[in-house]
Amino acid sequence: MLFRSGRNLLMAVLCSWGFSLAACSAKPSAGDAGTPDATDIVVPPDASTNTGNDAGVTPDAGTPDSGPVEATDGGSTDGGTADPGTFKSAGYDAWCDYMIRCNLFPTLDKPACLAALPYFVGTHQPSTFNTIEAIVAAAQAGHATFVPSAVRPCQDQLRAAACSPAISRFDDVPACRNVFTGNVKQGDACIHDLECGRGYFCLGTPNSQGPVCAGTCQAIGVRCVRDTDCLPDEYCNSTSTCVTDPAPPGVVDQVCGTHDRCQADLGCFTNTTTTPPKKECKALGTSGGACADNGACAAGYVCADDGTGKTCHLEDTRPRMVGETCDPDQRGPVCEAGLYCIPSDDLTTGSCGVSKRQAEHCDKLFECGGKYSNSICDLAQHSCTDRPSSAQCPAPRFTACKMTDAYCDVSASPPVCVAFKGPGGACTHDYECGTPLIGAKCGSDKKCQPVPQPQICSP
Repeated sequence: MLFRSGRNLLMAVLCSWGFSLAACSAKPSAGDAGTPDATDIVVPPDASTNTGNDAGVTPDAGTPDSGPVEATDGGSTDGGTADPGTFKSAGYDAWCDYMIRCNLFPTLDKPACLAALPYFVGTHQPSTFNTIEAIVAAAQAGHATFVPSAVRPCQDQLRAAACSPAISRFDDVPACRNVFTGNVKQGDACIHDLECGRGYFCLGTPNSQGPVCAGTCQAIGVRCVRDTDCLPDEYCNSTSTCVTDPAPPGVVDQVCGTHDRCQADLGCFTNTTTTPPKKECKALGTSGGACADNGACAAGYVCADDGTGKTCHLEDTRPRMVGETCDPDQRGPVCEAGLYCIPSDDLTTGSCGVSKRQAEHCDKLFECGGKYSNSICDLAQHSCTDRPSSAQCPAPRFTACKMTDAYCDVSASPPVCVAFKGPGGACTHDYECGTPLIGAKCGSDKKCQPVPQPQICSP
């Protein structure tokens, strides 16, 4: 069956990075002050837990990993040799600009994006293979050459990239492929595609003992991981080899092609009226067409139950204006550029509006930049203020405190901000240990568990 890209913006990006998140499929519940859900998240207290991410940054986006102070485009400011590690900061800065412009992040607060994004993109993958961490490590080991002059064009193109489909890897942006020049020969070991140079990619080596963390450089169109690694008339078979497609995409009412592929505007469906049943290409539904799910509808349509059964309906994708209803978790309608979806205090609904600034008057808990912002509305003073790390919570919600440091203990009277508990700390809820988004868990023994980390791939 043909699959359509999801309507969810932020979560579409996050899920495309390979996360296994409840937020990828679950709708937020109303929740109460003491019950977390997968869409009401704070980030953990220790930025050092980040290891490897495709967005390409460190938690402190303005501080290079080592060496001299660097310019934001990756060039050295003191005449020294540029450190490839500085590209992570430069890339992250551009990535947040892109996400905020496209309403892909639930806040217009760039510092909050810079603080939170590493946790989204760096901790729910089994290894750092083919991530920004991998190519930086490879360049530092001499397996690729860092080109500082290519960083600014990469940033500019990333900031201006189309919002849909959303960018899911920094090297999906053509200009960003020029930031590193590969030095690894065909057949030699690699941990990132860009080590291998133009016309080649890093074919991961299966590892029965754990995640893929090494590979070899192979020519595109010979060995493969996915169909796109092969020539247009080829596909990637079960032995990771590009072979001539024996069954091209099917035409209407005929058998589906390899991998259930059909020509444009057709989907592959099982015909149960034949013996045995067979898969055939059928036209995807438009307005009023019967459907079982979104995959049965053409691009621009969604499957919904209108009371008489499920049919395809034209999807309303227009950006919402000030005051119009929107989805605070961006699974549905989003706001036009320059606005953001202000969540209701219980995070179940939202309306488009302008972000309030520090010390400005506010009436909604999250209208000072969103639920991931470093600011929050003090409902007693009706003023935007910094989230505290200690003292009384601005509101009785466990996310009301400084998102990198603390949670709100709503069982206290009055509720107070309490520092996150480290591994081994006594707990009752996951949110006391950090955030469920990066795997912070309160174990069955009622102790905070260590946060899972991806395996670091070394060149």
